[in-house]
Formats: sequence, C-alpha cells, structure tokens
Amino acid sequence: MTDSLLVLLDEVVAGSLHRLSVGRLRFEYAEEYRERHGATPISRSMPLPVRSHAERSVTPWLWGLLPDSDAVLARWARHFHV
Repeated sequence: MTDSLLVLLDEVVAGSLHRLSVGRLRFEYAEEYRERHGATPISRSMPLPVRSHAERSVTPWLWGLLPDSDAVLARWARHFHV
C-alpha cells in the first residue's frame, strides 16, 4: 500500500509524491507535465528528464518547503499531532 499526494505547480499537476509501504518517499513527474513546453522542475535536484526521484532528493526538497522557525514547526507539530 502507498499513500500519494498530487504536486501542483502553477495549477498544473507536476507529479505525485508517494510514501511507499516501507515508509520511503518517491516523487514521480507526470508524463504530460514532463512533455509540456517550458515545464519547470520542482527542484534543481529533481530534473525533468528523470521521471522518478528517490527519497535522497525528495526529503531535502520537502524540508525546504517548511519554515525555518523551530517555534513554528513545534506549534504545527502540536496542532497537527505529528
């Protein structure tokens, strides 16, 4: 079993983020997005020519989306019970 989350960029599905049954993360670009003229990679460490990206690239990208404030992260963790 996997959990998936669609990743949108400029209101277009760029791909999907998957948590695999072993707990690891994987990001896969949507083929339609990769073929779009002028498509932008979601991260420089996850280039468009490579369809699927492993956890070693995905995890730093996800952390980069979060605030740098430890206080905010702690507040969110309490609020969302994570």
